Amino acid sequence: MAAIIPSLVIYYELDKILGAIQGSKNITVLFWFVYLALILYVIVLGEVSVTQTYLRLCYEDHRWWWRSYLLGASPALAMLALATAHLLLGVRAATLTSVLSYVVTAVVASTIVGLISGCCAFFASLLFIFTLYRNGGKND
Repeated sequence: MAAIIPSLVIYYELDKILGAIQGSKNITVLFWFVYLALILYVIVLGEVSVTQTYLRLCYEDHRWWWRSYLLGASPALAMLALATAHLLLGVRAATLTSVLSYVVTAVVASTIVGLISGCCAFFASLLFIFTLYRNGGKND
């Protein structure tokens, strides 16, 4: 449930990119937008991951490691679902080869996004844990 916010950021970014590709606009104009959306995505992902880790620690659940990673990696499933919907509804593919190349590219891209965003979420949670327990749990 908490991965909805990062998924919306990816959805908005992919909607702009796929719309520009299909509309045959100049893609190089979108570089500033992609960088801005990437920075926003990493910030939002870190905040959501830290919040979920804090809530897990409040319930004395010490197994936050994989949960923080999977929380960060879960928007990749939304990315794959969006790419599949775009394939079914928007892409006019002429041959089987073009459909297969689109599917392979979408799977590889969503896997890479899942790995990278999972690592970002995990390291944000780990930095939060190190900061939280640096003083041995003392409130200064």
